[in-house]
Amino acid sequence: MWKIAKKELNGYNTHSRTIRTLSGPLDLRIHVRVCKDHKESNRTAINSLLGGSDFDPRVIISIGIMRWLMDYQVSEIQILMESRGIRISTGEISNLSVEFLLRFYCIHIRHMKDLKLKEYILHLDGTGESGDEIVFMAKDGSKGITLDARIMPSESR
Repeated sequence: MWKIAKKELNGYNTHSRTIRTLSGPLDLRIHVRVCKDHKESNRTAINSLLGGSDFDPRVIISIGIMRWLMDYQVSEIQILMESRGIRISTGEISNLSVEFLLRFYCIHIRHMKDLKLKEYILHLDGTGESGDEIVFMAKDGSKGITLDARIMPSESR
């Protein structure tokens, strides 16, 4: 028997969440043993296990690859995700693509020594017609991955 404060953990709490995956929704349930006299002692462990997102990491990776490697627009990604049965707003796609980018950056920095990279090439480009908005883009020169792309207003407007 599990024990906390010399008491048996004989009660259960169930936490559930629906995770959206590439193959359809997945109902996730976690049963937690609790002491009747105390609140849950491992609530933070449950939150770290489930995370704050309702999306499977494969969905986040797919969105990130389409957005930053294949240069798809957010609306195009939304159409492709809906064709897989995943209803997602354009704002959520933007948030998930930024989350992918941050995670990719952290992994890249963590493994630069393993890749024997002391530096990497960064291409910066701002293109646009006179009087139009300017598309500013930052791209990894060796891998061709778009790190960020933003529309900036022209100074002549």
